Amino acid sequence: MSILRFVNEKPIWIQLIVFFLLVIASFLVFTVLGFVFVGVFYGINPITSPYYLSDYQNPEVIDILRIIQLFNSIGAFVLPPILFWGLSKPKVNPLANNPIRPSLFYMAFLLMVFALPFINWMAYLNEQIHLPDAFAELEKWMRDTEEAAKELTEALLKMDTPTRFIMNMIVIGVIPAVGEEFFFRGTVQPLIQKKTKNYHVAIWVTAFLFSALHGQFLGFFPRMFLGAIFGYLFVWSGNIWVPVIGHLANNGLAVLASYYIQLGELNPDIENLGRDEINFSLFSFLLMGGFIFLFYRTAKME
Repeated sequence: MSILRFVNEKPIWIQLIVFFLLVIASFLVFTVLGFVFVGVFYGINPITSPYYLSDYQNPEVIDILRIIQLFNSIGAFVLPPILFWGLSKPKVNPLANNPIRPSLFYMAFLLMVFALPFINWMAYLNEQIHLPDAFAELEKWMRDTEEAAKELTEALLKMDTPTRFIMNMIVIGVIPAVGEEFFFRGTVQPLIQKKTKNYHVAIWVTAFLFSALHGQFLGFFPRMFLGAIFGYLFVWSGNIWVPVIGHLANNGLAVLASYYIQLGELNPDIENLGRDEINFSLFSFLLMGGFIFLFYRTAKME
């Protein structure tokens, strides 16, 4: 029996297992490639130099971490979906589904811009959630994990040269936007929809997984909400590049804002826009809802 027939004749959960085996194999290969690259060009072995790589004040360390993250992201998110699509019969190619209408791109981008204050407000509320006393140790671990992730993110976002800005735009903006949309919206969501026959269920289950696999629990609900928006953009437009643009807008604007804040050309408060301002956040929500409705109507037009 060919691999194509094996994959396609099995239940959806078997196909998901095959997909995640591809993810693990690809991630391991690209992790090794990343370590080899760092060893050749920087003379550092990431396995034997953990203390060196924890020095976030060293610009070279941050450059190395960016490179490792680049290889990891390609290995975990970009390549496995493409390989899995190639195993599908008939061939699945979300990259060439429906023709792209520029208006949908513009609306996906603007939707993310107008949604940012509301997303910040959701993040603020999420941070106020506390677990019962019985789970105090779990909550401490979650908050410590979040703080470590925040520290690493802030270190990666230090950009004192245009080259580092471009590198961050690629590593934090472009690659995650492409890879995570290929992975979640382009692969996991269609498989769940094929099983449940309900695209709403598929979108929200995928959004839950999307947020959970980030492992940053204090931002769980806003990230899940974003994942659901990307899911609907994909279903309504029929083209994976539309949620990619939305995802890129969300990530890329954060990188761009951080860069101009460091240059002293942007007020640092811009990053917390709407965070604890209920009226502004409500206005953001209404604008976002209007753009979602407009997107839906435009996408459904013949």
